[in-house]
Amino acid sequence: MKIDELRTKPHWSYTALNTYLNVCQLQYFFRYIEQAEAEQISACLLFGKAFHAALSQQAEVANKGSNLSVENLGDMFDEYSTRNAIMRPKRGKIFQLPEISCEKAV
Repeated sequence: MKIDELRTKPHWSYTALNTYLNVCQLQYFFRYIEQAEAEQISACLLFGKAFHAALSQQAEVANKGSNLSVENLGDMFDEYSTRNAIMRPKRGKIFQLPEISCEKAV
């Protein structure tokens, strides 16, 4: 039997069991029985996805023998965050670069 066939059959995952036994039985019902979508997305999940997207772009560029600047990475992070956020920021960027100097100390 192939993995795709197994996934179509009812099964218990660790996450489903943990949700039912340790987190909230009502949450289990809505997530696994009713298969309702979450009304909101965690800010941590949004941050992690944006961080991953920016670093993935850096990896692609690095495979071609180049590098992205810190500003470009920050812009990619901000663009992904803004594009995928449920609530858009009212002003400014989500990701602000700190003032740093890359000059070597003499």
